[in-house]
Amino acid sequence: MIAKGKTPILPPVPPPPVPAPDCGANPGWRKNNNICYYYNDTDIVDFHTAMGRCYEEKASLVSILNKDEQAYVNTMVGTGQVASAWIGMRMFGITGGQYMWVDFSPLTYTHWSPGEPNNANGEEQCVQMNRLQGGWNDANCGRAGAGYVCKKIPGAIHTPPPPTQPWEGNCPEGWMRFKDKCFMFKGKTDDIKANWSFARSWCKEQGGDLAVIDDQYENDFVSSYLRDLKLPTWIGLSDLLLENQYAWSDGVSPVLYTNWNDKEPNNAGGAVRIRYNTSYL
Repeated sequence: MIAKGKTPILPPVPPPPVPAPDCGANPGWRKNNNICYYYNDTDIVDFHTAMGRCYEEKASLVSILNKDEQAYVNTMVGTGQVASAWIGMRMFGITGGQYMWVDFSPLTYTHWSPGEPNNANGEEQCVQMNRLQGGWNDANCGRAGAGYVCKKIPGAIHTPPPPTQPWEGNCPEGWMRFKDKCFMFKGKTDDIKANWSFARSWCKEQGGDLAVIDDQYENDFVSSYLRDLKLPTWIGLSDLLLENQYAWSDGVSPVLYTNWNDKEPNNAGGAVRIRYNTSYL
C-alpha cells in the first residue's frame, strides 16, 4: 500500500538495448556495461543444445551476477515470444546438488521464483528465466524447451571450456545426468553399429552397462536425445538368459516399466532397442 501523496519507489529501468557489432556478426547481439548479450526466442531447445548454440557464438549461457544484470537480461527475455529462456545455471552433484554457473562465475546472486528451485520428481537440474516476472525456475535439462540468453566479453579470447573435474557424486565428462544415473549416448554417425553383446561390452569398458529405464520420465529423457542419433539404440533389456522372460543386463534391477511398440516383443532377436526416427547407451 502506498500512502496518499507519496511517490512510489520503482526499480531502476535499465537502458534500452544497443546494437553491438563488435560483439559478433550476428545482428542480435546487444551490449550493456561492456558485456555482450544475445537472446534467441525462436530456437526452442533443451539446455544442452542451448549451451552448444552459445558456444557457436563464441559465448556461454548467461551468468547473472547482480540485480542490475538481472534487470537487463529480464528486459530481453520479457520482450520474447516464449515463456522462458535458459540461463547458464545448473545443478552439480547427484544428491543434495549445488547450483553453479556453467562459465564458473561465482554465485553471488539468485532470483528464484516463489517455491523454486523444487527439483520436481528429482528431474530438474537446469535453470530458466520466466518471461513475465524474470523469476528463475529449475527445469528438466533434456525434456524442457526454451529460448536462451548468451553472454560474452567483447574481445575476450574464446577457447573450448577446460575439461571439468566432476564434483563428488557428479557424472564424469561426456556423460549426462538424470535423477541418480549417468547416461552416455553413442551413435551419431552411421559407422557406429554394434550387436547387443558388443554394445554391452563397450558400455562396461566405460564403467557402466547398457541403460536400465525405470519409468516414463526416464524413457522421455532418453528419447529426447535420440533425435540426434541416426540409428536405433540398444538398451539393457533382453531375454537372452531365459526366453520370453525379459530382464535388465545389470542382473539386479527389476523390470518396473516397459514401452513396447505395437506387435512387440516378437522375440526376433532377444534384445531390446529404442527407435526414434543400432546404436547404444
